[in-house]
Amino acid sequence: MATLSRVAGDGEVQVIDVRNPDEWSEGHLPGATHVPLAALPAAIGNLDSSAPIVLHCKGGGRSSIATSLLQARGFANVTNLTGGYEGWVAAGLPTEKDTEGRSPDWKSKRSVKSTTARSSARSSSKGKARTKK
Repeated sequence: MATLSRVAGDGEVQVIDVRNPDEWSEGHLPGATHVPLAALPAAIGNLDSSAPIVLHCKGGGRSSIATSLLQARGFANVTNLTGGYEGWVAAGLPTEKDTEGRSPDWKSKRSVKSTTARSSARSSSKGKARTKK
């Protein structure tokens, strides 16, 4: 297993938050893109299949489903953040809130390609924010 920061390395990683809008507005990983799980099938065309994708939800259940969905659609480099948002917060890693209190427009035609997770995805010394395939 690798920490999110190690997976991010020097490249770009798409960090996708599949939680509900109310969960997103309470706080999320810096640089993450919000695509609720129910909306993911419609948003798949906006994802960059050539870049690594890290999915997360509150604890890992919904993002596990999202990971399986993307893998079934041919995405090869997809991981599920171990522990989800709760694990990230418990590890003392940074979070942010939107000043307008709403999620990004995931329906737009722009790619959700991403997010350089380098600065926002620092691992904790306890290694709690890890990903698994």
